[in-house]
Amino acid sequence: MLVMPGRRTSTMELLAAEAARRGMSVRAAEEPGLAGPAYWYGGPVAGARLAGRLGFALLEPADGWLGELSDEFTGRQVRVGTVAGAWAIDRPTFVKPPRDKSFPADVYADGSRLPSALDPATPVLLSDVVTFAAEYRLFLLDGHIATASRYAVFGRLDPRPLGTDRADRATTAQITEFADRLAAADPARVLDVVLRAGGP
Repeated sequence: MLVMPGRRTSTMELLAAEAARRGMSVRAAEEPGLAGPAYWYGGPVAGARLAGRLGFALLEPADGWLGELSDEFTGRQVRVGTVAGAWAIDRPTFVKPPRDKSFPADVYADGSRLPSALDPATPVLLSDVVTFAAEYRLFLLDGHIATASRYAVFGRLDPRPLGTDRADRATTAQITEFADRLAAADPARVLDVVLRAGGP
């Protein structure tokens, strides 16, 4: 059984259709009487609330893992900080929570634009401002790409299997080579690989 929030995004609809095609029942998290075992697709807060009852575990990287990756893999400097430190920033910076969605991940003109009600000790990821031409999600198993898909173009949701149009096919080899190098450095992760306008 696959469980996901009742209010579904277009990505969730695609996943639900594929799960049903494979013979899995798809249920809304809000349905009464749900019992596991189950697979979960949704956010970490609701997932943590349902995990014990439905018999699954959430796999989350450490808050700082992205900041620990080499600039070779991120194409920019990503650093770990706190909301208190982010409030002091005086230039445009991309700021996001490392795991949850406690505030919107966005480019903030300066730290004063971040929500003031946040706990100052809340961890954040900070990076330079970049333009993403396309975003891909790669699923690695034993250090190799098991499957991949594009999920956004210039910040707009646009899920599509990898390699289904000319632009994607042209970048597949580049993405694969990049992911192979990344997997060798940090295997067994689900990665969001982002191609910046100038390349990975």
